[in-house]
Amino acid sequence: MRRLVLALTALFLLSACIGVTMDDNDPKDSKPEPTARSSSDGVEVWDLTGQPSAKAFGISDETNDGTYETKTARSVRFKLPGGRTIDTQATLVSFYRAGSGSDAHFTVGIRTAQLEPGPLVTAFRDVLTQLDVPTDPADTLAAKIDAAPDDQTERISVGSDAVTLGDLKLSAQAGLAPVAGSGRVIVGGSWSDD
Repeated sequence: MRRLVLALTALFLLSACIGVTMDDNDPKDSKPEPTARSSSDGVEVWDLTGQPSAKAFGISDETNDGTYETKTARSVRFKLPGGRTIDTQATLVSFYRAGSGSDAHFTVGIRTAQLEPGPLVTAFRDVLTQLDVPTDPADTLAAKIDAAPDDQTERISVGSDAVTLGDLKLSAQAGLAPVAGSGRVIVGGSWSDD
């Protein structure tokens, strides 16, 4: 139950757009510098294969989150346990810490820029493929978008199965309000406290 609450907290932070917006497209303006982040050929790389920690995610003692947001999408790669990776165009990468010391628990959230329906479905399918979970939710999303009237204000959201990679449990969702004409893909997860 605790992990579910942490994962939902991460998704809430992402969907609420809470965070620090970096100048231009440089997510390196925050302090302290996260040790899990590097850069390779212009791609921001997050190594999520190690032990989660405040130091790894650039979370200071004064806060519970390390949020890296840019106004425009940037190429981001997430190295995951078991040798998997997620490559995407993200505007937000966020880590949240609940508790402190040895009782700390961490979540991660990744959000794309606003995408029109076709690119949204493609990006969602791509993330699902990289997570190695069924891609049926992307088909469901496309069908719901096609069936919705253009003036529909109710949000369409479709989620994926969760996948556990080492101690990290991840899932993805995509959603949009047809009247807005665009939506986002969000990947959220938490590390087990076992």
